[in-house]
Amino acid sequence: MITNFFKKKVQRVIDRIDVLLYHNRVVIGNRSYRWCKIPIPEGYPRQSQTHPSIFYTQEKWNHYTHWLATTPYPNSDTKFENPCIYKANQQNDIIPICYSPISNNPIVCHPGGDAYNSDPELFIINNTLYCIIRENENKHYLREIKLSSSTDGEIWTKPKTIYYSNDEKRQLLSPAYLKTKNKHQIYFLNGDAGIGRHGKCSGIEIIESENLETLSFKFVNKGNFTNSKEVGIEPWHFDLFEYKNCLYMVLCGRNKKRKTIRNPMETFLAVSTDRINFHIFEKPLIRYFKTYRPSAYIDEAGIFHLYFSTIGFYLNDNSDRNIGVTSIPFKQLLNELKDK
Repeated sequence: MITNFFKKKVQRVIDRIDVLLYHNRVVIGNRSYRWCKIPIPEGYPRQSQTHPSIFYTQEKWNHYTHWLATTPYPNSDTKFENPCIYKANQQNDIIPICYSPISNNPIVCHPGGDAYNSDPELFIINNTLYCIIRENENKHYLREIKLSSSTDGEIWTKPKTIYYSNDEKRQLLSPAYLKTKNKHQIYFLNGDAGIGRHGKCSGIEIIESENLETLSFKFVNKGNFTNSKEVGIEPWHFDLFEYKNCLYMVLCGRNKKRKTIRNPMETFLAVSTDRINFHIFEKPLIRYFKTYRPSAYIDEAGIFHLYFSTIGFYLNDNSDRNIGVTSIPFKQLLNELKDK
């Protein structure tokens, strides 16, 4: 106990030093960032927010421009890793950082036993807000992709399984939703790139259905990162967004070519022209922090808004996981990523 307590104290000091040393160089182009202020769910021991999924609409949906899903994860305890929903309004073109909880968080309870919830994904179809939830049971390699919905953002349906696998090689990590013509598609990553320094991403998996709420989702394609070996980046968790006939991915990953003692997962951007295979930009969007799943969107003015999650004691409130926000014109970002 004393050893673990001492290790945590040391880690807090190291993480705070990172903030002091790098706070002006964390975001590509030395742009500023802010931390989201998200209430602690009732009955949870402390603040710890990870795995953001952001949904934005200029017209507002049920009175709010921004809806955010997260999974609290205090002390890496999976019994608290249950999707929660928050809401906020953009005012005077300023991206909100203060979020209010819905009245019924979390929207799904811990499944019990060795299973746990993870990886929420928000999207809207026909004026209904949906949340994909990945329920995982490592003991039996069972991964269930579940779907819950809400017409007001407050009351959510009981999640129902729309896809599953008990193949140990198919982790179905970090589901990301896309609507393509009349098809509903969900993308996943497979592999163990985030578990250890020697882990690898084994590829992208895509399932598809014409009916969102049935068990008719089928595997349709497998993609890859075309330059992963060249740049040395192994992706872990991700999100997707579309812009001008291209599909983009924001992801966390580790650059395995970097021969340093400290080599955390950082946040990167990748692009696909065929909607299957992705090219990773070598320059990180978020550096130095230990990052986890990001989420992003581009607004009507062409501004790229990135919600990135961090693991570490970077704030003074002793929270071990937090979500930051930064913004940059997307055309400018692409130019900076291409510059050598």
